[in-house]
Amino acid sequence: MVIDGTSQETFERTTADARRQLPDSDRLVFDRALRTVGARRMANRDAAALARVTFDGMTAQEVVSDQRRRD
Repeated sequence: MVIDGTSQETFERTTADARRQLPDSDRLVFDRALRTVGARRMANRDAAALARVTFDGMTAQEVVSDQRRRD
């Protein structure tokens, strides 16, 4: 499942679908990545828009791998 960031609605739907495909051990890492994306660019005040742009086109496993590199 590829995350679609073209709108807030599709982003929410595809991230939920992608999250369900992850093992339980990776879901917390995935959730943390979505929650903390705003900290990556302090100047960006719209964290939801930044998340859509950042994760658009990624799979859940790619999000998890990216977050693990940042931890």
